[in-house]
Amino acid sequence: MLTRAAVSDFDENDVKATEAAMTDAVMRLRSVVETAVDGIITINERGIIDFVNAAGAKMFGYEPAELMGKNVSMLMPSPHAEEHDGYLQTYCRTGEAHIIGIGRELIAKRKDGSTFPMRLAVSEMHLSGRRGFTGIIADLSDRRQLERQILDSATAEQRRIGQDLHDGVCQQLTAAGFALEMLRRKLERGEPFDGTHLEKVKKLLMDSNHQLRQVAHGLQPVWFRPGGLPEALRELAAATSERFEVSCRARCMEDVLIAEQTTADHLYRIAQEASGNAIRHGEATVVRIQLGVSASGSVVLAVLDNGSGFAPGQSPRGGMGLRIMKYRADAIGADFRIRGRRRGRGAIVWCALPPLNPPPKPPATPRS
Repeated sequence: MLTRAAVSDFDENDVKATEAAMTDAVMRLRSVVETAVDGIITINERGIIDFVNAAGAKMFGYEPAELMGKNVSMLMPSPHAEEHDGYLQTYCRTGEAHIIGIGRELIAKRKDGSTFPMRLAVSEMHLSGRRGFTGIIADLSDRRQLERQILDSATAEQRRIGQDLHDGVCQQLTAAGFALEMLRRKLERGEPFDGTHLEKVKKLLMDSNHQLRQVAHGLQPVWFRPGGLPEALRELAAATSERFEVSCRARCMEDVLIAEQTTADHLYRIAQEASGNAIRHGEATVVRIQLGVSASGSVVLAVLDNGSGFAPGQSPRGGMGLRIMKYRADAIGADFRIRGRRRGRGAIVWCALPPLNPPPKPPATPRS
């Protein structure tokens, strides 16, 4: 039978253990919030900031203490700053949401007055009978810059294709037209038929057809069929070897099937960018493009080279090409990695799609 003293000791130990557990949970939560990459800001019903983590304050160019107790509208440019309090009051009164509970891309304002695009997700919370709101903010500046670079690159490619068509195909077709006109005049004058002009026209038309095929291949390198990617990668390797006078080969498993055209296109462009970077920037003389399926069912693309590379453990320089490859991999949900090879020579660009049909899990061992 427990004595009163034993019961008292038991209750006290239990309370201490509970308090310790709660303190540990609070410390863990605070650590997660303070070390989060995204900005986290909490406000009350009047829009007053009562908490901001380090990432959030840095994102706007402030120290956390400079934001505490201030209206969150100071982080918004006009006219959103003037309209914010009205939106908040309307929501508290009617429940009509403009941003709360709805993720949205907006423009934010830094301390120096400059603006930047952000992704904002706001949720409602209730603590101790009071209502408040938590905003999670992601800075989209790098993403927007990358998107502009991709658009600029696409625009430059369009100009190049237009120039190639004008200087090549259009000129050849014009020459073919002149040759046919000369032949027509000769025949009208009753001169004997000479096949020289027709042979010239034939050659001009064949050259034009070849150039048009090359342009079309540049616009759509992976024709829409499940097995089109391996063939396109082999053609890429052959074209790369001829253009740069290096050894570039592709080794592709024939049973790699990719049903989505967009996915195949992105993988092709990653291989194209990786091999081009290896030669132009890494001064590689040997490039190997590999496409296969891993044991887990993932389609894996790898581009290996013998260029200057970088030391193991060292991060590659983040040029536009690397960022575009990462952007393409993210767009198709692929895992993207780049690392140095042995002895600091060369690099490996590695991209893996999530398996379409993951292998079945082994049956659980019954417990005895």
